[in-house]
Amino acid sequence: MRKFRKPYFAVLLSALVLFISCEQNNIDHSNFSFDYSVFNQFDADNFEQKYNLKSANSNTIANEQLRLDRINRQYGTSIHFPDTFLGLIDENPENVEAIALANGWLNQNDIYLIDEFENDLKNTNFNAAIRNYENNVLNLNLNSSEFAKQNLVVNSLRSLNDRSPEVFENTTYSCCNWGCLRAAAALIVTSVALASCVTVIACGLAVTGWILSYATYIENCTDLT
Repeated sequence: MRKFRKPYFAVLLSALVLFISCEQNNIDHSNFSFDYSVFNQFDADNFEQKYNLKSANSNTIANEQLRLDRINRQYGTSIHFPDTFLGLIDENPENVEAIALANGWLNQNDIYLIDEFENDLKNTNFNAAIRNYENNVLNLNLNSSEFAKQNLVVNSLRSLNDRSPEVFENTTYSCCNWGCLRAAAALIVTSVALASCVTVIACGLAVTGWILSYATYIENCTDLT
């Protein structure tokens, strides 16, 4: 028993506790699965007409704030986006991602997921791309908060595809304007991150309603590029 009183025993015990903790963390993360409650509940019929989702070319921040207010009233939410974000819709698509990164609204995991999603859309179709997106999210071993954010991103992407499937079709883009999709993807992920209420269904529905406007953003963007 004297041998176990030596420091070696303390080191061994610490290593064992650390190993068990790591194993437990892996088990917890591997148990994450996507919940499509928001996608299943969201009804996109006539949503554009009700909430004026199309953004004007001038006075954008005021128009975007008005649209957000209407959506908040509809769902009883209190989502707030800073003016800097609301003004992104007037930015050159090539700048949207960089501005979001500079403000800390996107992180490197987000960029990796957007990269892979874009590549999958170029080579396959939306269904395959969204399945790969989900697998890539699970492989990142995110904490519960980050996974909840990505879960809402997936729900919103599915809802946008259901409402405006042309957004994700290869035929929408020429060789030079995939930047419109990347900008919209950055806006989608940033919308979810800034909402900061991703575990509440009403919040998810409100954010998804907001995100539907990015179909118009892509349409306008591809027309200009």
